[in-house]
Amino acid sequence: MMGGFGYSPLGGLWMGFGMLLAWIIPLGILFLVIYGAVRLANRADPPAPSQTCANCGKSVQTGWKNCPHCGAPI
Repeated sequence: MMGGFGYSPLGGLWMGFGMLLAWIIPLGILFLVIYGAVRLANRADPPAPSQTCANCGKSVQTGWKNCPHCGAPI
């Protein structure tokens, strides 16, 4: 019988391909999530060293010319 519903001469091959996709897609998504997390963790920069403003005492980054909080020269 050649004309039944769902008949294909390559039926077993297509079913195997479907099962392959059923495993490849979730594994690929899992790989991308883990890869992205590792890349973000490696890219995180250490915090810049800071100092305090002599006028207001708030934290400022090294290399700044003026305090962003009170405007006093550092």
